[in-house]
Amino acid sequence: MDPRAALIRAMTAADVRAVAALHTASWQTAYRGVLDDAWLDAHAAANRADVWTQRFSGPREREAGLVAHCDGVLTGFIYLIADAEPVRGASVDNLHVRPDATGGGVGRRLLRAGARLAMARQWPAGLHLWVYEANLEARRFYERHGGTVVERVLYAAADGGSHPSLCFHWTPAAAAARLLVPGEAGDEAATRG
Repeated sequence: MDPRAALIRAMTAADVRAVAALHTASWQTAYRGVLDDAWLDAHAAANRADVWTQRFSGPREREAGLVAHCDGVLTGFIYLIADAEPVRGASVDNLHVRPDATGGGVGRRLLRAGARLAMARQWPAGLHLWVYEANLEARRFYERHGGTVVERVLYAAADGGSHPSLCFHWTPAAAAARLLVPGEAGDEAATRG
């Protein structure tokens, strides 16, 4: 499986189970030692399945997701919410790549495709997301792609704990310069308004 060959398309209700499974695998890898390990092992899968089932149980005009597939396998996904914190722009609520596919460019392509989607839908300008402070790999990824830390808070997480989290922000100008670059083959159809 070559992650660079992944095709990006709109997320649909048919993707719920695969997205929840990838989300769980990503959490169990990236958040080991950040969230409670016992909770990750015993409860993360049911928690993520519930979250994704609820998201697709009703209308979601101001939310959208994209999935990346490679050889018929879900490789990654991004999920955006227009109005979570509109003063900071559209929110990247989730961006996850299969643990065995990180570093292959799928995350970069999904982040850029998500920025183009938010712009095409005329959502609040700019982009932001929250990341656990202890998730150094994700922090380096967002810094490489032009995100700037603008806030630190204690976040009440799904495991019942409170964990230091950072808000990464891209101003409209930064998003345009760093993220709204021409797409790669297979990206454009997914990001049309």
